[in-house]
Amino acid sequence: LRSVNDTPIQLVTTYLPEKLCPSALHADFTHQSLYAYLRAECGVIIVSGNRNIEAVLANKDEAKLLEIPVGAPLILLDSVSYAENGIPVEYYHAVHRSDRARFEVNLVRTTQ
Repeated sequence: LRSVNDTPIQLVTTYLPEKLCPSALHADFTHQSLYAYLRAECGVIIVSGNRNIEAVLANKDEAKLLEIPVGAPLILLDSVSYAENGIPVEYYHAVHRSDRARFEVNLVRTTQ
């Protein structure tokens, strides 16, 4: 559960393969980036990913944690991130309060 000024704004669940970085299970990510930790402590560099964005409604558990009504609109992000060797490293599932979230997408042409 992530908050800004004591207001919950995001509920995130992240899955990592334990064998790639067993120490991550005991790391404190309160004040550090997961990707920076994976690089520094485990030698794993995230280089790409696929992310899906979807509008959903808050279920009972999400509503309670995010302090919103059941059925309130949320923005769901599901993604898989990959290391340099193409191995999937992270599955990320997050719901964001739609009244507190804004996303910016930058498009870059990679081929001509």
